[in-house]
Amino acid sequence: MKNLKKVTACFLFSVAMTGVGSFVHAQELDYSADSNFGSKSLSSGFLPDPYTVNITSGGNVDLSKAIKGADCKGYATSNPDYKLQWGQDDPGLLKIWVESDEDTTLVINDSYGNWHCDDDSFGDLNPMVELDAAGDGRYDIWVGSYEANSNHSSVLHISELSNVSSSSSGSLDYSADSNFGSVSLAAGFWPDPHTVSITSGGNVDLSEAVPGEDCAGYATSNPDFKLRWEQDDPGLLKIWVESNEDTTLVINDSNGNWHCDDDSYGDLNPVVELNAAGDGRFDIWVGSYEANSNYSSTLYISEFE
Repeated sequence: MKNLKKVTACFLFSVAMTGVGSFVHAQELDYSADSNFGSKSLSSGFLPDPYTVNITSGGNVDLSKAIKGADCKGYATSNPDYKLQWGQDDPGLLKIWVESDEDTTLVINDSYGNWHCDDDSFGDLNPMVELDAAGDGRYDIWVGSYEANSNHSSVLHISELSNVSSSSSGSLDYSADSNFGSVSLAAGFWPDPHTVSITSGGNVDLSEAVPGEDCAGYATSNPDFKLRWEQDDPGLLKIWVESNEDTTLVINDSNGNWHCDDDSYGDLNPVVELNAAGDGRFDIWVGSYEANSNYSSTLYISEFE
């Protein structure tokens, strides 16, 4: 079904551009060809997230000419670099980006036959394409080099998370949006505990990100969850994680203090007990003890011992 959509989309696109030359240029990117670096079938809820692939960018096809009417840049091979077979019951977010020490670009032909191009949207000369309503089907992906006759070692990332940060990031950014939402709770809230489904892990080394604290594991730069807490008199606030794997916990409290834990809740689960929690925002990170690991986890928030 997808190939038919693509052929139809490409034909109509070429007619709109008028002229045989436009059609020939459009065919220089051959989504029917085998991919240079393999393929993968992923479905919504996949782990680890992001999924990563080592890619070498570049090629001989001028992307600015290959896709008429789109602002594409750089040079890539005619064959796709990677093919993603995506499965999702309801169209949702799919975020694809590249990280490299050099200037790379990105081209995607989505499951509907639409073209998407980017140069530097992920920062530091790295490209990113965010598809807000990605549907089932195949996604053909090209990683270009901005300059002709150049090839660069790169990493392709695929994610469902709305907020993910560069793997080179070494800090925790409590000002950033949270990966798994937020909640406002007040003393006496019900049901207690409040629970949130979280996927742990990231690329930030927590042992280096929080100087002066004994933190362990790896998390994203963005908080995983934000709690807005209201209480007339400072009192107990207990926050912990349960998972079948080894997770860690980092909290920046309403006074700006850092709190870290690894296994205090038992069975490799972390807990932080704040005996005098005051009004304000609590930024929460759920880490994986091992690098390059993501685990399904549940975050708990309670007033009870």
